[in-house]
Amino acid sequence: MKEKEQIIKIRFWIWPLIFIFVAVIVIWNTNPNPSPFGMFLTFMWCFLYLPALIFEVLGFSKGDLKLAGTNPTSKRIILQIPTIARNNTLPALSRTIESILKEAPKFLKNWRVDLITEETAEGLEQLYRKWSKEEKINFLVVPKNYQTKNKTKYKARAHQYALELRDSQDKNTYIYHLDDDSSVSENTIASVAEAAEEGIYLGQGILTFPNHLSENFLTTLCDSVRTGNDLGCFRFFTGVLKSPLIGLHGEHLLIREDIENEIGWDFGENLVEDATFAIEFSKRYPGKSHFLNGFVQCASPSSIGDLIKQRARWFKGMRQILGKIPWKSKILILLRLTPWGLGILGNVIFIYSFSILLFSLNYSFFYPGVIGYPFVLLSALCYSFVVYLYLTGLLINLREEKSMKKKIFYVLSLPFLLPFLGLFEALGALYSIKTKGFVVVEKPR
Repeated sequence: MKEKEQIIKIRFWIWPLIFIFVAVIVIWNTNPNPSPFGMFLTFMWCFLYLPALIFEVLGFSKGDLKLAGTNPTSKRIILQIPTIARNNTLPALSRTIESILKEAPKFLKNWRVDLITEETAEGLEQLYRKWSKEEKINFLVVPKNYQTKNKTKYKARAHQYALELRDSQDKNTYIYHLDDDSSVSENTIASVAEAAEEGIYLGQGILTFPNHLSENFLTTLCDSVRTGNDLGCFRFFTGVLKSPLIGLHGEHLLIREDIENEIGWDFGENLVEDATFAIEFSKRYPGKSHFLNGFVQCASPSSIGDLIKQRARWFKGMRQILGKIPWKSKILILLRLTPWGLGILGNVIFIYSFSILLFSLNYSFFYPGVIGYPFVLLSALCYSFVVYLYLTGLLINLREEKSMKKKIFYVLSLPFLLPFLGLFEALGALYSIKTKGFVVVEKPR
């Protein structure tokens, strides 16, 4: 890759078109609503979403995601994959390992895969049979009786075990974190090599969710917003401010070994170890994070039930750490969590659709309008950007789809299904009240 290769094209011009379309429909069909319900909608759709919209727009303003030409790096790269190794997660894990064995040699001279699992893992024997003879794969089996100083559990416990076993603080070694469903491509590995050569402290990239890796049409649509968020909000904090104050993903995450050893993963009872690590990094190394110019391919949950459980774990974990983090991160995370935490009432797309339904049934109190025309435009701006986030993510996730008919079907289905997608996200927040432990959802592909 000698010249800069365009990886993801940012079609920012789509947002104004969506805004004009939404604004015309709303102004044509609604009037200002000064009632208590109108005040509620004004607060929810304008003021509560406005900060998030600003962060997203600033992230998108960085433009196209481009991967600089790079030569192979001689720095040591450890690709670390923690896995519960349940039988229904092994197909996705095999896909991930096979992609690494194919792509890593193109840009990495000194590398290995650390595959971390539990001594009691259901699929451990099967993993040994398949991969134990592969010289680049190093098995790290966490003993059943292993316990950290702070009694950390779940994925963070596996990371801490690997960290203690390495017992190294080499500034020329990087730990590249992947989940067991995160397959890499040439641009993924090139972006890792590029960042390592630049000597970054920490780097995070984009997660994509190709439709061919999911068994469920609706969860694929739901995860489109995650890809959009990565290009917007996460890119802003990690790549523009260079401080991941709102958290990080636990995958497609590159950390210099000495820095990972310094911070560690021994956070005690914690469901969002990646966010906790990010906030601690921001406190110790402000302005030192980097946005990776590549992406990984992940699998969406195989059912709506699994998606709700996944979202519930994230919400509960973020809620649990609020009392332990600096005020900057606390405020920013609260701004992101509050609409989500209000459940169905906090979801713009769902509540707007539901209020139209109730009003059409002669429940006049639920008239779907805000308190004045300036706020009509502002609410249309916020609403249209939510649509744009989903659409942007979906277009990226459909890049490898060969059937034009299927692409058209996904895109045309999106506007009609958005209220339901919003409902599923809101149910995740509500379900967090009930959820317990670290839920690992099925990833059959």
